[in-house]
Amino acid sequence: MLKPLIILILSLNLMGCITMPPFGKVAWMNAHDGFAIVIPAEAPSIAQGFEGGLNDNDLYAHLGIDIVAAIGTPVLAVAPGEVTVVSGDPLSGKRIVIHHGKDQAGTGHSTHYYHLDRQSVKVGEWVQRGQIIGSVGATGLLAPYPHLHFELHQGEGFGRAVNPHLYWLEGIGRVTCYEPGISDPPPNFRMTYPVACKPL
Repeated sequence: MLKPLIILILSLNLMGCITMPPFGKVAWMNAHDGFAIVIPAEAPSIAQGFEGGLNDNDLYAHLGIDIVAAIGTPVLAVAPGEVTVVSGDPLSGKRIVIHHGKDQAGTGHSTHYYHLDRQSVKVGEWVQRGQIIGSVGATGLLAPYPHLHFELHQGEGFGRAVNPHLYWLEGIGRVTCYEPGISDPPPNFRMTYPVACKPL
């Protein structure tokens, strides 16, 4: 039921009938998260939230969050890690994958960035939190409007997609914009927003 509604909203948006506020908003369709989502006023808005299915091949799953931003908006590494994929395909467009290693419990984490306009890193490169790795685009057939589709995975290899809202540096549901000088968190994996926030 939710997917047809999302398609309708996106279609109306493309026709100019409705628009997503560019900053500080979360679309109502994220209510299924089960907790409040607090987003800074300067952060690009989230058009669609995580909607995990029974498995990662579930056609009704949305395994990440969609962040609405203008083409060319900087995309940032959410935590330190090694770039393991810089590629592209006709459906998802240009993408980057970063592996962030294991936390103190031995759980591995990787982040996935899709529909990029530009990729600014190469495979094997080590990146720091907040480093520009590319820019928002609308590449691929699955990007009908400029946005970043962002996924967080846990486990070995590419692992399994999990809800990014559970892992913000400031706590569950508290979107955390990157700020220069921010320190890395303790041994448990935590991250900052993957898109540069608008200066106040």
